[in-house]
Amino acid sequence: MATSFFGDYTPGAEAARLGKSLITLPGGDNLVCAAAAFQFQRQVGAVSPLNLKKRVLTAGEPVGQLTLGVLIGPSKGVGSFLRQYADECKLSGSGNNIMITPVDDCGAGTGRTRWLFSGLLLSGISGNVARTEAGNLVIPSVQLYFVDFEYDD
Repeated sequence: MATSFFGDYTPGAEAARLGKSLITLPGGDNLVCAAAAFQFQRQVGAVSPLNLKKRVLTAGEPVGQLTLGVLIGPSKGVGSFLRQYADECKLSGSGNNIMITPVDDCGAGTGRTRWLFSGLLLSGISGNVARTEAGNLVIPSVQLYFVDFEYDD
């Protein structure tokens, strides 16, 4: 009988194939989105009362930032997307939401978790121009702030 190189514990293998992550962009139907990164946080402070042997944690309001990398060229929806998400009057409606659905194809589509970012408002845009074998690409990064983040399994 062979001895395991790293000891008695041998982990079992499990198949996973990460398929296409689907991103739903209201107002950006023709937008070619190449990357998405997000951060959601709230300020947490600690108060140590002078008359008690305990620490009290205080939590501030949450705030998030979503950054999308899009391609200009094959994408015809950049202008309409920017108009949609730069309009602060559309915050209270359901139009400024973005949903990302990562997919695990090995579970016949059962490994889906949906992330919904709502109350999005455009806060900045930056970008670069890259020369590739297929030609020049203009890749802007769009920064959006959001007020709520929901997920389900």
